[in-house]
Amino acid sequence: MAADTAAWAALLDGCGQAIAAENALRRALAILTAAHGPNHHDVASITHNLAAIQHRQGNLTAAIDGYTQAIALKEHLLGPDHPELATTLIGLAAAWRSHGNATRAAQYYDRTITVLSPHVTPDHPILTLAQEHMARTAPGVLRVTGTAPDLAAAQEWVNELQIDDDPAA
Repeated sequence: MAADTAAWAALLDGCGQAIAAENALRRALAILTAAHGPNHHDVASITHNLAAIQHRQGNLTAAIDGYTQAIALKEHLLGPDHPELATTLIGLAAAWRSHGNATRAAQYYDRTITVLSPHVTPDHPILTLAQEHMARTAPGVLRVTGTAPDLAAAQEWVNELQIDDDPAA
């Protein structure tokens, strides 16, 4: 019953019926919590989806709270470095960015990159999105991941930025 209700919520949300989708997700969450308790993976997924709806509606404080709860539950159930955290981390980063807090946004984009990089190819869409948004959110932060040639290119870039302190040269 909860899975059907959550699926119905996804359809409603896709049709632009955010309030009806939110209500359906809250029903599904109540059913799952009653059946399995609050420490269940499906509870974390629905909490994430509720946060995403809040985010799209511009309710940023509620979105941030929801994403934060979903991350805490996923970390508890899956561990702090599980790649499944990435979608919720990037959602939280985007909510903080929309809220006007670039520092917090950069923190969560960085964590998305850290969690996801060991598990996916460099062209993975969520990894790429996190890297692009990190670059736009914190342009002064050089975040290098990858192979030795990438590190060599980064070092070359850093060397080009160095200023000669000797005015006589």
